[in-house]
Amino acid sequence: MSYLYRVAIGHNTNTGGHHTAEFVYLEVRKALERFGFEGATIFTAVGYWNGLQEPSTIVELVLENLFAVKESASTVYSFAEYLRTRLEQEAVLVTTTSISALLVTGETHV
Repeated sequence: MSYLYRVAIGHNTNTGGHHTAEFVYLEVRKALERFGFEGATIFTAVGYWNGLQEPSTIVELVLENLFAVKESASTVYSFAEYLRTRLEQEAVLVTTTSISALLVTGETHV
């Protein structure tokens, strides 16, 4: 069983400022390394918070049940909290979905 964790980060700050997509991307890359994630999908989106539209960055992490689910979730939530603080966010959204996933490589046999 695999799990898709999606972390949504707005670019507007809780102090009235705004981060560029490039800055958020660089902070996400640093956080991925800091928390030991070796793979992720990062893309930009349009989000809404408190009824206002803002540019956002979405980070998708697919984690296999290689270790306890609670440990996986705890690491993702720590990752999200780190980014929330670092990027001056009031909140960061984390969603979790149970998925079926297959990494297709030259050695994959179905």
